[in-house]
Amino acid sequence: MNNINPSSKGILGLEAINRGELVIAFEHLNTAVVQGDRHTNVLIGLALVARAQSKFEISLEAVDRFLQKQPNDINGNIVKGDALSALGRTRAAINFYMAAIRLSLEIRDLPVNLARDIERCKKACEEVQINIEKTMQSSFSELGLGQGSGQSRIEQTVDILMGRKQAYAQKPSKLYFPELPQIQFYEPASFDWVENLIARKEDIKLELLDLMSEDKLFEPYMAHNPNAASGNTGLTEDDKWSSFHLIRDGKELKKNIACCPRTYEIISALPIAKIPGRSPNILFSLLKPGAHIPSNSR
Repeated sequence: MNNINPSSKGILGLEAINRGELVIAFEHLNTAVVQGDRHTNVLIGLALVARAQSKFEISLEAVDRFLQKQPNDINGNIVKGDALSALGRTRAAINFYMAAIRLSLEIRDLPVNLARDIERCKKACEEVQINIEKTMQSSFSELGLGQGSGQSRIEQTVDILMGRKQAYAQKPSKLYFPELPQIQFYEPASFDWVENLIARKEDIKLELLDLMSEDKLFEPYMAHNPNAASGNTGLTEDDKWSSFHLIRDGKELKKNIACCPRTYEIISALPIAKIPGRSPNILFSLLKPGAHIPSNSR
């Protein structure tokens, strides 16, 4: 029955809960539900007292019916998680613990008892996550997968699955070129010119240090452009983020190149895309301590 009010047995059971008489409450509420009482207070009441008496099958059946009517109830999700966990269905339990955690984020001030239960749910989720990861790592080791550096595709997969890393995709501000590989960081060994570049790093560093000794050589990276809407980045014409270009939008800056001839020689010898008015852009970028580049900067 979809009763608007609890049945007489249901009322007796709820009153017994208020008095702290859980055994009597269970008897009345269980009878009420068996007789067809489907009032939400009766269902969650039975789920709670059944949990308290370790009658987890009955608790699970009652809270299942309750959640069909109140799927976003935090307590209901916690009770179902507890019942499933006690019955050995741990991974299924985590789904409901996580639902309770998500729902709790919408409440500014959680009651003390509920906050305590949410912390318990979080710990349960963390324990399961650790166990799952250990199992996965063991399986990977048996298969000879994973290098132990944290950079292999398998290890990155585990890190993303466990929430330690974010999955990145290219989000260019000007031109999206389809079907490029979505690789966050490329390995140096993927490019035959990297070794020579690294071998000359000291030459580049020395020229950079000379530039930095004269702060006025650098200019704000985010220059005001009256023909473009750049948004409110907070860094326009601000020297907290500055730059020293050798080539800007494909145009060589002869005066700047004269200050860094070795850097220009090293970088310009690389296989760089040359698009008139667009690329390359070769520069030193200087970010001062405490400065922050907003995500909407380009």
